[in-house]
Formats: sequence, C-alpha cells, structure tokens
Amino acid sequence: MSSTNMTIVISIHGIYGTKYTHYPLISQLNKLKYTAMTFDYSSLETLAVIADQLSAFITENNPHNENVVLVGHSAGGRIALKAKHPCIKGLLQSHAQLMVVTLLHGYAGFPLVQ
Repeated sequence: MSSTNMTIVISIHGIYGTKYTHYPLISQLNKLKYTAMTFDYSSLETLAVIADQLSAFITENNPHNENVVLVGHSAGGRIALKAKHPCIKGLLQSHAQLMVVTLLHGYAGFPLVQ
C-alpha cells in the first residue's frame, strides 16, 4: 500500500490571492500524505480561459490520472465549477478563511465573466 493518498487536492485562490494564499492548507495536506498543490492564474483572463488552463494544469500534474478534488476560494470556486476534466471527482468552495461549502455570490464588475 502506498504511503500517499491517491487523491490530488488542487487549491485555487480568490481574485486577489496568489499561489501562496493557501500555502498553510497545502502544507498540512502534504503532511497528511495527500498530494496537494495550488493553481495560480491571472485575473486578466476570462473565466473560460482560466478554466481551460486549470484543466491543462491537471493533465500536466496528474500523469497517473488520479482522482482530483478542487478547493476553490471565492473566484477560485467559480473557476473550479467551470473546469472540465475527467479526473475531477470533488469540489469544495470556500468563502472567507474557513473551508466550507457555500453558494456562489455575484460580483459586480468582476473581471472573470462567463
């Protein structure tokens, strides 16, 4: 039996976050033997383009086609919902600093429009 969990967890930050925003979460998941990583994106791109980039990121970082769970904070949750990849098996959206399932909120003037 492998000492690593066979599920890959990918964290997606909110619009003003960076790939370092969820470092404490990723660090703890890695200590628990999960393969956990962050996906970084530019808020200057459209939601569809970023979702495509996320799908390519999954393919690149998942050579054995393991199950993938996306953890999206705020705008990262919108990106996660838009992503299409056969390995995606779960989604956890968060708002604020707590990892809880939430409904999406509308964002006036939000640059990541569909």
